[in-house]
Amino acid sequence: MDGQTFFQTILRSKSSNAPIQFSGSDETNSFPVKGSEVSIVGSAGDHEVGSSKLHIRDIIKFSWEHRYYPGQLVCHHISGEYIAYAIITPGISQGMVRVMNRNTEERTLIKGMKGAVVDVSFAHVKEDVVVGCVDEQGNLFVYRISESSSGLQHERVLCVLRDKPLHTEHRLIWCPYMKVCEEDEDDEDDVESSARLLVLTHGDDCEVWHVDTVVEKHGTGPLRPEDVTDGLLKIPEAGGIITDAAFSPDGNALATASKDGQVKFFQVYMKGEEDPRCLHQWSPHGGKPVSSLLFLDDHSEYQPNVAFWKYVITGCDHNSELKIWSCETWSCLQTIKFQSHGADSTEPRLKIALDSTARYLLLSDIDRNLLYVLSVEFPSESLNEDASVVSVSEFPTPAPLLSFCCISAGKKQVAMGEDGVTVQENGGSVGSKEKTVIKLCFVQTKHLQECSIIFDDAAKAALPKSFPVAPVPVRVPGEMNGDGFPSPLNPVLASSPKENPNSSSDDLAEAASKINLISTNKFKPLSSLPPPDIVKKEEVTIELDNDDDDDGSEYDDGVVPTLEKVSQEKDFVSGNSSPSREVATILSTDERRFEPESPADNTIQESPSPDFHSTKINLNTSGTIFPNPPSVTLATAMTGSLAKMVPVPLTLDVPVANSQPLDIVVKDLQKEIYNLRHEISGLNRTEQIAAQIEAQLATRLDAAVNRTISVSLAKMEQNMKKQEEIMINFMAKSITSKCDQILSIELKRNVAETVNRALEPLKARIDSQIGHKLSNADQVVRESVYKIVSNPGFQDSISKNVSKSLQPVIAESYREVLQANLPGMERMMKQILSNMNETFLAGTKEYTAELRGRLEASEVAQRDEISPYLRDIMKSLGNLSASQSKLSNQVSEINTRNEKELPKSIAKMIRSEVRAALLDQVSVSPGPIKPNNLHADIKFIKEMASTGNYNEAFKKALSLNDLSMVMLACHSVNPGQMFGQETCPLNQSVILSLIQQLSCNLQEKTELKLAYLEEAVLHLDKNNSITKAHAPSMLNLLKASIQTYTKETPNSKHARNFKTLEMAAAGFIHEIQ
Repeated sequence: MDGQTFFQTILRSKSSNAPIQFSGSDETNSFPVKGSEVSIVGSAGDHEVGSSKLHIRDIIKFSWEHRYYPGQLVCHHISGEYIAYAIITPGISQGMVRVMNRNTEERTLIKGMKGAVVDVSFAHVKEDVVVGCVDEQGNLFVYRISESSSGLQHERVLCVLRDKPLHTEHRLIWCPYMKVCEEDEDDEDDVESSARLLVLTHGDDCEVWHVDTVVEKHGTGPLRPEDVTDGLLKIPEAGGIITDAAFSPDGNALATASKDGQVKFFQVYMKGEEDPRCLHQWSPHGGKPVSSLLFLDDHSEYQPNVAFWKYVITGCDHNSELKIWSCETWSCLQTIKFQSHGADSTEPRLKIALDSTARYLLLSDIDRNLLYVLSVEFPSESLNEDASVVSVSEFPTPAPLLSFCCISAGKKQVAMGEDGVTVQENGGSVGSKEKTVIKLCFVQTKHLQECSIIFDDAAKAALPKSFPVAPVPVRVPGEMNGDGFPSPLNPVLASSPKENPNSSSDDLAEAASKINLISTNKFKPLSSLPPPDIVKKEEVTIELDNDDDDDGSEYDDGVVPTLEKVSQEKDFVSGNSSPSREVATILSTDERRFEPESPADNTIQESPSPDFHSTKINLNTSGTIFPNPPSVTLATAMTGSLAKMVPVPLTLDVPVANSQPLDIVVKDLQKEIYNLRHEISGLNRTEQIAAQIEAQLATRLDAAVNRTISVSLAKMEQNMKKQEEIMINFMAKSITSKCDQILSIELKRNVAETVNRALEPLKARIDSQIGHKLSNADQVVRESVYKIVSNPGFQDSISKNVSKSLQPVIAESYREVLQANLPGMERMMKQILSNMNETFLAGTKEYTAELRGRLEASEVAQRDEISPYLRDIMKSLGNLSASQSKLSNQVSEINTRNEKELPKSIAKMIRSEVRAALLDQVSVSPGPIKPNNLHADIKFIKEMASTGNYNEAFKKALSLNDLSMVMLACHSVNPGQMFGQETCPLNQSVILSLIQQLSCNLQEKTELKLAYLEEAVLHLDKNNSITKAHAPSMLNLLKASIQTYTKETPNSKHARNFKTLEMAAAGFIHEIQ
């Protein structure tokens, strides 16, 4: 690893404004995360191969379209044993769901979807495998998966179909049911309350389905949503188009996220009559469309002391912006934004998934073939902190992950062997290391694959939340220096807990060691430096355990810190001037973290004795990984006080001009000597204190060594026991297998022949006796069976039982066969009819062409025969034209004469006629006009119908031009009885009129009109002249009425019969034309 690059990346991540930059390399693919605002810049995505940390296995080869899928194309059962994925039948766009057992690789295919499957998910029940899916038309399908001797089987639980889908976006989310305890296995009410509860969304519509209640009240279906009265709850005012939803584990609350930017919480009442009540709503991203909603709840096991729905993650802009929220205060705890690399301005489109423990958040960039793993940390309540993302890792993938599900995730022991990396599920072995292992199943454009990600998470290498770094001044006895003063006191430091040797701090130490920084003492004036003999070349630094208890709880690995020799230069002044300390100071957010504590007073006599129980501890609040700096000595800390203890050569600097008395100078010197002696006595007392501290240190070191030895012995004993058990098991298995092989060989070689020779006489004797007894028993059994079977009562009972047992099976088989084959038969009949129609049309065209040729030939022959007659006719026409001209002249003459005389004669005639009419009107008195007698007409129609005179009855009803009278006649006569006679009692004109009037308004009394129209069309006579003249117009009117009816009521039970009637009418028109 390049130390400079790594160190610069750490420094860049340390800043709250600088983003975390990924380069696409496997060496720097995981970084710690700290802060409330985090920006992550992914790599360019121009890689050709995937990361070496991805271990991929192909499941199937299939093609999926490269686009963003709002729902899930692949999912896994809570047990991790089953996976389900959605596929599309090539060519017809019909969706299917394949369910596979990951252990046995047995599969089953679920068909019957009306379109492509847009979301698929398993119910959160470990004991029962129930999978649900929704297709692009919004149809719901729920199936139960079971194992049998013949393989994996599926059984339909619920099917809900819709006529007209109003939306194109649909989601299906199950309730994350959690079993409280083992006693819940007998508590069926609790299971029914939420185990099979799901939410189904259609755009801005939201429905809650209780599968058990719906199946109990309405059956398995197919059902229509409008026909379901129990087990269905519709959520009103859910907002815009719903993109995600989540149930509470008890099923009493539902949260929805929509494109209008709102997240809403509803109270769900499945058994009551109350409408769902909105409990809370808020806009997590300032009105931006919400693309995901994930609650950080551990669904792997039930924990009674852990509250659900405490934290939630929301995403917007295709999950390129994530926020972690506290559901108690509704405050944003952390914001994470994903940005494109370099000049790429396109917004990342990320698919998101959460593992069952809510510890790992996975995101897939479908455009750049990148996979991100975010580690989420949940602190204990005593620390008074909140959940946050503590690390982010990036892995290039060979293809885009269009949809995926996380099967398992966590820390496991991993060993490197000859066959590659091996994950050890049941504990670790010698040479194994702890790594983060994530198993997922994903869909890419050409394959369905299973993948294991094995990597070192940057979160586990981060420093603990609290560790001591400040030096504790402890005085130990040392040698006297050249001036007769004790050597400077050596410091005792409280060390930080032992780090994992595999952590990234080693890499940081390597990178930091390559950086040359100027120590701070280069900038100090010479006057501030202590005398060179105050600090020795070698100073001892002791790492202490601040805990006086002997349980060894502070050192989990049983290793006690050892003594460390730290060499320093003569001109060393401050521990902060070393390169490692400069790196630590740069990385730390606490400016005074590594500053040594100065004594309270300037004199050694007033320095307090060390208190090992009240050692000051500075907390690392930055969370940044950096190497442990060298131990800090007390040289700098004691510089200010010890400088006063350094003996200064006594010089008499007395000016000549000032003649002070000698006794004054002597007094001053005596005072100085007295002070120096007093200080020396103080130093002697300090040496006594140091001796006491040394004894305490020796006692503590002995205790630490004893604890280390005991822990090491315990671990060695455990390892020896494990190895002994492994060896015993191995020897037992190997010895058992060898003994079995040897015994089997020896038995086959020696014992078998001896036993066979000894048993041959006995075998012959036994065979003869058994054969004799079997022959006798056979005869007796045959006679007994014959008697029982020939008994009539026995035969009747057998036949009745067989019929009772086979009847429902046969009926169900017939029903299933008919239901399965009716659509195919219908399609086949349509194909046959269309083929017949095409064949008929082709034959008709051939017949027409042949007939046209014959007619043309006969026309030519007739033309030749008629041509002489035509010539005579033309001559006659010439003569006729001459006669016509003469006649026209005569007519003109008559017209001129009539113009003069005709008006007078007409006037006379009119006067005479009017006069005669007036005379008649006066002589005859007018009578009232009788109205139509309705009762008489009804009586007449009924009498004619009852006497069998059907033609007169319908003729009278049709002549009244009243549809109600026609329907009265239809009700009075049975159509089967009337049309079932050898000759039809109605003439063709009456039949045509009946077809015309019954074709009007087929929506009313449809069944009766359909019965009469079918019989009337069948009894039309194509040879009748009236039928030939008027049948096309009447039948075209009937066809138009049928088309209108089928458009308005496409799901009517008479639609198929009307289509058949329409085809019959079209065929009759084609025949007569």
